[in-house]
Amino acid sequence: MQPRTLQRPAVPPAEQERLEAVERLAGATAHDLNNLLTVAVSVSRMLRDRLQGDAAALALLGDLEASTGRATQLVRRLAEAAAPPEATPAPPALAVAPGAAAAARTGARVLLVEDDQLVRTGMERALRAGGHAVYGAPGLALAMAVVESGADLDLLVTDVTMPGSDGPAVAAAVRALRPGLPVLFVTGHLPDAGALPGAVLGKPFTPSALREAVDAVLSGA
Repeated sequence: MQPRTLQRPAVPPAEQERLEAVERLAGATAHDLNNLLTVAVSVSRMLRDRLQGDAAALALLGDLEASTGRATQLVRRLAEAAAPPEATPAPPALAVAPGAAAAARTGARVLLVEDDQLVRTGMERALRAGGHAVYGAPGLALAMAVVESGADLDLLVTDVTMPGSDGPAVAAAVRALRPGLPVLFVTGHLPDAGALPGAVLGKPFTPSALREAVDAVLSGA
């Protein structure tokens, strides 16, 4: 007796459109929440560094950090639900070989492209705290203005999902004028990691994680 093959019922076109719209909304929501969490995680880490010795304030900050940690897991689950089944999950942070970034680099000239002003400001602050010079741009047009001005650059750090030109398009345009310029992509969108032409740092991330990722890319890790 031949085993029966169960046929999945066809999804009506209207229902398929609704499901696809829900997936797009979930993906966009996860992207925006990851940006907000990146700001919250970065600010809380900087506050922890400044509040050493204040036990009461550090206890309150610990509650905030625990909440953002739980929120990060929820957002990751939301992004996974929105991703197509064949997508490869992005790593939560750049994979760095042990000891590869032991010696922190300072004085690098970084072109930072990030459309979210809060995230960009926090990243600029973190990179400058690491001794780097930062040219911040909200998108391709201003990024190219920096490149065409003749500014010396050691690294491009770019968000992936942005209105207009996305991260890979920004990287391609910049590298057309600066061949071989190293690139670090930052993203909270899970399907991005496997298809990006460069190193990837997952959002949300701490200021120290960003600096370590930059050090790893600059050292060729």
